[in-house]
Amino acid sequence: MGFHQTAIAAKGLAPEALWQQLGFDGPATPESEGVHDGVFSLASGEWTTVVADGAEHFLLLTPELACGLEAAVVVFFVNHEASMHTELAVLADGELVWRVQVHWEGTQDVALQGNVPAELREQLLELDEEATYGFPQALLEHTAGVDLREQREVVRLSSA
Repeated sequence: MGFHQTAIAAKGLAPEALWQQLGFDGPATPESEGVHDGVFSLASGEWTTVVADGAEHFLLLTPELACGLEAAVVVFFVNHEASMHTELAVLADGELVWRVQVHWEGTQDVALQGNVPAELREQLLELDEEATYGFPQALLEHTAGVDLREQREVVRLSSA
């Protein structure tokens, strides 16, 4: 089965603005119709992150949605453990700046696209296979100031 998770983090967008641009009504309540228990929002500093967690939900957040956001900087993350694929893309004004993709099937394949910062390229070369597979998630967590494994202060979202 495997782990399925996507996330979109936007710098400088208020949580409500990001939710609306992604097509969510806002916080879910026990009475909400169409509540997605696996879709939630976290905020840290200038960043707001929306996460879709689980096989039923992770396709709700797409690269196309990330590209269409009205935010100066957006980060798109996907971890599809069933296919052993994970990636992180950084967008500015709707355009791809750089992307790290890791695919692991017997051997690990790392693809870099765009202007990946030199220090990140160097870090990737020094990591073992397991750490390399987790590199995109670690970048998201570091950049947006969230921990996807420790979801304490989250807002569950309902669909529009």
